[in-house]
Amino acid sequence: MKSNYFVISLISLLFQGAGISNAQKLNSFHPPISKNEERVPVKTEIHNNGYTTHWSDTYLNTFRYGNLFKMTVRDVNLSIKQSKIDIAEELGIIGLNLQEGFINELLSSDTKTVKEPSLKEMETTLKSNDVLVFASPHSEVGKKLLSLAGDINSWKKDLTAHQFKSNDWHPTDVFRLESGQRKIFAVISSDAEAFEKLESVIKNIREIVRTYDFRKGWMGIETLHMSVTTDFVHPMDVISQGMNEGNSWFVFSGYNEFRALEKYQSWMDEIGNPAFVEAGSYAPGYGQRNFVFGCDNWDGLQEQDIKQQGYVDFVKEKNGYIFRQVFDNKADEHDVYDGYIVNEGNKKQLDNQELPFVNLTSSFSGGATSSMVLFLPKGAYVNKKSIIKAIKERREVAILPQGKIIGGDYFRQAMQVLELDRIFLEDYFGDYIDIYTETNGSEVKITLTNYSNKAITGNLSLSLPSALKLAENGKAISLPANSQKEVRFPVSIEKEAMGKTNPIGIDFVWDGKKKSTVTMLDLPPAISVPQLLYGQTPVVQYPVSVHNFTKESSFPVKVQVFKTDKPGKAVFEKIPQCEVAPDTYKELVFDIKIKAGNYKLVTTALGCFSETQLGVEKAQGQSTLTTVDLNGDGVDEYQMENDKVKVTLLTIGARVIEYIVKSKDDNVLFKSWPEKPVNENQPFRERHYYPFGGFEDFLGQPSMETHKVFDAEILKSGGTSVSVKMTSDFYGNQIEKIFTLYGDSPLLEVKFKLNFTNKETDMFGPQPILALGAAHDTVDVFMVPDVKGLLKYRMRMDEYYGQIFTLTEGWQAGRDENENVFFVGAFPVDQPDFLHMWMNHPRNSSTRHYYVEFQPWIRIIKKNAMYFSYYMWADEGNWEKGVEALRERNLITKSKINVE
Repeated sequence: MKSNYFVISLISLLFQGAGISNAQKLNSFHPPISKNEERVPVKTEIHNNGYTTHWSDTYLNTFRYGNLFKMTVRDVNLSIKQSKIDIAEELGIIGLNLQEGFINELLSSDTKTVKEPSLKEMETTLKSNDVLVFASPHSEVGKKLLSLAGDINSWKKDLTAHQFKSNDWHPTDVFRLESGQRKIFAVISSDAEAFEKLESVIKNIREIVRTYDFRKGWMGIETLHMSVTTDFVHPMDVISQGMNEGNSWFVFSGYNEFRALEKYQSWMDEIGNPAFVEAGSYAPGYGQRNFVFGCDNWDGLQEQDIKQQGYVDFVKEKNGYIFRQVFDNKADEHDVYDGYIVNEGNKKQLDNQELPFVNLTSSFSGGATSSMVLFLPKGAYVNKKSIIKAIKERREVAILPQGKIIGGDYFRQAMQVLELDRIFLEDYFGDYIDIYTETNGSEVKITLTNYSNKAITGNLSLSLPSALKLAENGKAISLPANSQKEVRFPVSIEKEAMGKTNPIGIDFVWDGKKKSTVTMLDLPPAISVPQLLYGQTPVVQYPVSVHNFTKESSFPVKVQVFKTDKPGKAVFEKIPQCEVAPDTYKELVFDIKIKAGNYKLVTTALGCFSETQLGVEKAQGQSTLTTVDLNGDGVDEYQMENDKVKVTLLTIGARVIEYIVKSKDDNVLFKSWPEKPVNENQPFRERHYYPFGGFEDFLGQPSMETHKVFDAEILKSGGTSVSVKMTSDFYGNQIEKIFTLYGDSPLLEVKFKLNFTNKETDMFGPQPILALGAAHDTVDVFMVPDVKGLLKYRMRMDEYYGQIFTLTEGWQAGRDENENVFFVGAFPVDQPDFLHMWMNHPRNSSTRHYYVEFQPWIRIIKKNAMYFSYYMWADEGNWEKGVEALRERNLITKSKINVE
């Protein structure tokens, strides 16, 4: 037994030793070597050439990756070639093959035209002149020139165009040959009619180029700069991209965008007006939607509260122009229109009738593939008058996706031949030089790309507003053929540049040519503070965020508090040192020990200042806070209550869902939660407005907050006030809301802090959604202190509508006259761009309810924290007492911008 035990032990030790000696070292591992891991997608070519509902040619490439991922895109190269054949067919020269650059060279040459010459006549003419020759391919000259030209039709070999099978296909080859300084411009065809048509168009091109400037632009380009609906593009981005494509004018017509016209024009003014900017508007029509342009001004227009006849009257009063769809039969009954809106399906009518037209570029997110070219007299300025005159006289063409062109024969055919030529238009609009711009912090980065086959040397310079400075304003640039170069300009920022969009003009000049575009430094205010604030003794917390636009990393920040009725002496002052790197920001919090009263807070740093209106009361009364899951979904709601009101908070969307006046047992806020909308199962329902109700905010439309469950933290659970903080992160964009109910009044406070980075998050709209009394109806009246006076509104039983207000004070109110209950909301009056009212109706398919929304639309700043505060007061009685209660607490702000 012992010997067996010894043997077994020995064998065990030997195996353990072998295991140790044969153990694999981790350092020997490496990724598997496989040629399949970075597979190129599988490509399938699909050519559709023939008749469906019409004769057409489509060249598609379908890609598969990992079998399940599949997408289809147009073959760009073949689509471009097919477009040339389509243009030729429309010109009535179905077999036309025009060599690129032919027209460009012809226009700069002094040629003599000869038709069907002999070889001797041809050579004799060439001794003293460049020659434009028209010859049959069967003639001696035609055969010779074709043999010298080589394989000029090789570009068609991959095409399967339906036109190739046509009996009308007669090759018309247009090309040039050269020997030293002498040039031959050849048109070779057996079709005499092709000679006649092409000669006529060339004559027209010469006349147009001699007489007119080509002014390309975007009519009806839309951004959402003046809306809570998100958009990836800033108006300056639109102008930048458009100018890079050769545009010299822009007519913006996004929702409410006419209200920003003066701002857009001021940007151009600051940098020498490199492009002309105007506004238009989409209008309700008798049948289809109309487009309005050319008004003297837009004063008084409410886009969400105007009918067809109202728009007609408005436009005529303002000396504007109304354009309609060709196919709008109902419009035929009303002789009020000045022209048509381009639709590709009405090309035949638009090409051949005599009325003016406009071609709408519409949303920039769609690629801005539609444009217009206007033909202005040589040297004429681009302005509203010259644009209108060109349109009225049909000195215009519409450019559609894939280079399709609409317009009268004279200008359209000339532009179609120039499109076939390519070189002339690329040279005219500088399209072979691409200028891409971006800004990072205080640096402007410009990427220049030379798409031509020749080297280019030029000078790059910037035009800046007075609050931006450059160490060097220009740089010499050398761009080899088909190359790219990146240039950086550090910019010094002065305090006047903060809190605004600062336009920057960019010019590249070379070989007597010039291409211009724009970019911007969109800067936050240097000091960001809540502009309106309420607190209770003995301490009020005051947040301040400072963006460091200087090159220093340390500077003082001073906060002073002054009594409203004694502004000369500070009752509180603190001056800490702020440590923050350039081009970044830092948040500070000040604990201000203060007595009850009305105050103005002044914060100064880096030569800038900001003000806050503050109301402070003695802490008194009692309030309570409880958590409860009201709808059994496993997510707690928070109920805040005092003797006056009961408030319910949802963490879903961080919203107030109930604000109940206890004496009336009335929730003054509309509430559909927890009920689901009737169209809950509509596809992509979450991508449309989803009604919960309450006090919520638009962060986009629909809001990114709608279904988001926020993190909640109880800051104060009882005593003279209760507070709950809710926070959430949206892929690097943070929002914080602090809800506070005070113990001695109905006052409910919502304080916002946003730290946002995403460009498209441009505007947000916190809003009470009101349904006073038992139901929202015509006995509810709503008041707004507008520059036109105290305005009053009621719901309409048959429609929804909206209004935009320019406020003199920061509040709005509503009252149910039957049930004697009111609501007042207060906010810092000059922080929003404007106050928007939406009177909803069940006709609205996204939210089939009666209620009213009051939304201050606030521009979201980036590169600094942003603060906003909103105060609610609901009670029984007259609404005036609510406004007065808020005024006593210093929570009613007066506009320093808008004057009655």
